Amino acid sequence: MLAQSLILVPLLGIAVLMLARRGLDAREQQLVVYGWLAHLIGAFGLVIYHEYIFRGGDMYLYHHYGREVARLMRDDFVLYAPEAVNLTLQRETVFPFGVLLGGTSTASMMGITSFASLLFGDSIYGLCVAFSFFSFLGTVQSYKAVRFKLNSGERVPALSGILLVPSVIFWTAGIVKEGVVVAALGCLLGSISDVLVRRRILASVPIPFLVGIVALVKPYVLVPLALGFGAWFYAGRGGRIRLGYKVLGLVLAVGGVLAVGRAFPAYGVDQVAETIATTQENFASANTAAGSGIEMGERGGEQSLAGSLKWAPLGLLNALARPMIFDIRNGATAIAALEMTLVVWIVVSLVRRHGVRRVLREISSQPPFLFSAVFVLAFGTSVGLATANLGTLSRYRVPMMPMYVASVLVIRARLDKGREQATRRPISPSVASRAIRPRMQRHGRPRGAATGA
Repeated sequence: MLAQSLILVPLLGIAVLMLARRGLDAREQQLVVYGWLAHLIGAFGLVIYHEYIFRGGDMYLYHHYGREVARLMRDDFVLYAPEAVNLTLQRETVFPFGVLLGGTSTASMMGITSFASLLFGDSIYGLCVAFSFFSFLGTVQSYKAVRFKLNSGERVPALSGILLVPSVIFWTAGIVKEGVVVAALGCLLGSISDVLVRRRILASVPIPFLVGIVALVKPYVLVPLALGFGAWFYAGRGGRIRLGYKVLGLVLAVGGVLAVGRAFPAYGVDQVAETIATTQENFASANTAAGSGIEMGERGGEQSLAGSLKWAPLGLLNALARPMIFDIRNGATAIAALEMTLVVWIVVSLVRRHGVRRVLREISSQPPFLFSAVFVLAFGTSVGLATANLGTLSRYRVPMMPMYVASVLVIRARLDKGREQATRRPISPSVASRAIRPRMQRHGRPRGAATGA
């Protein structure tokens, strides 16, 4: 099995890198190579972290069951491959052993890992590297989905924010839910962009499959995703069809949220507050022991939507800005705190330099910015409310971080360039003549000027 990993995983990495570099210029391709190497290093770092520092984690649970199911499929593929599919789809399964947490997103991760193990071998290092390559490809595809909306000077900041955020690299470079979601979400955005912008009809084929992966692993991501696409169309085109796009955006947003609530009742409008309260309660005891809890009132006590929403601003603030320097408790928190302190500093400097109104006007006028803003606000609020631990918060918010950081960097580059052009704009001849005429009237005609006939 080790030889299988040593041969197939590098081939996968080369193929992914070639696909990621396609259609990009030299500067973008250089950043893509850096991102590819960072994900490769991050895969080994994630295993070492779980093995020697954290000493455990869900990753080992996915790997254990995935490896065992893969061995069964090697012995009798016809018999056990359908059972592996059932495991992934959270259905009842028949295996020679019991499956822990069957019928949940954990079981879906076990099923996905089993197919990866069947293809790439049982080595946890090899599997983490393979998963990291897929998450890397997802981030690049999400960049390509909006690249056509960016000026040449904005592309490097956007790609840097999407591809080179340390927490995103680390928490997606392995057998983890966040990595699978980032991979599927990025490829989904790329496919939708190909269909709507480039009119590539065949790009719609993988869309249901990618939506299904997100729904199986982290279904609540679909709610901010639906709201984000509604915002994209809401900020769409101007002119006579502007009203139609706004109506379409509202329909997509509301319809998407209702559809997710119907498919997953726990995330419906009438039950989401109870889901948040239950999640908060589950975190309470662990936070007390670890000393890294987030204070936000009495945990598990608010099981109404209005009761949960009163803490929404604080939850969003935690997701967008914490941990900070004063939150440092250990080495892992220190790295996350440095990252978020830098992001917050960039946001504050952006607002101070250009003002809140100018920044909001830029966000609301551009579909990619409004999509990212709505996705980040909705996702950040839900994760900030439900997560009461700074360590898990840094991990759970990973799907929103590429959009968050890239949007901040691009808006700063765009507004700074606009301000620089405004200060260097040459004076038009008409303005110059109006400025010179009063001086000529005060001092008379210049010496040697013609007097006329």
